[in-house]
Amino acid sequence: MSATYNGDYVLIYPDHVDLSTNTTLVAVPGESYDVRACNGNIAAIPDDGRWTVLVPTTSKEVKKDAVKAADVVTPTDERVETSG
Repeated sequence: MSATYNGDYVLIYPDHVDLSTNTTLVAVPGESYDVRACNGNIAAIPDDGRWTVLVPTTSKEVKKDAVKAADVVTPTDERVETSG
């Protein structure tokens, strides 16, 4: 499971593995990690309130966001003539 560590200081989690290094999880504030509990539970992140789970974005969601961004109306330089 991917998650971002929101703690205030570096913490070592001996019961969790950083899957990118396949070593004990050493969490640095603001960094994201692919985490697995040592007991094999792939969905487990440390249960201490310092983590935000990253929701995977599918290609369908990315495409939908791109379409929304393209639909943004921007101001034009058209001048409106008024009688006066």
